[in-house]
Amino acid sequence: MISWVFNIFGMTVEATRQGMTYLEKKAKPKLIDVAEGTFLAEKAREMHIAMRQLLQNHSVERQCSDVKRRARKRVKENIIKAYDRDDVVDEITVRLTDAAMADSFYKKWFAH
Repeated sequence: MISWVFNIFGMTVEATRQGMTYLEKKAKPKLIDVAEGTFLAEKAREMHIAMRQLLQNHSVERQCSDVKRRARKRVKENIIKAYDRDDVVDEITVRLTDAAMADSFYKKWFAH
């Protein structure tokens, strides 16, 4: 009976299936929730700030380790004759590294 109705209107079963899939694909667009949009924008901004801080902290840590390496080398070269102990070298290196990270005057001492 259904095929008889389709034949009356000039439609085949295949054409009907194609039309149905076309209508399924062409769904109504979703409405935008303003509160959710504001929330997502705020979250994206917070994540951007967090990523920038992470990158900055990583560069500061790398810079600190470079200064510490150069300070240790200079300290070891200069006081190895007077103090042949690693704990003294480590303590002086830590204090010089802290001073260099806080003050650019001391940082120049351990530049490349």
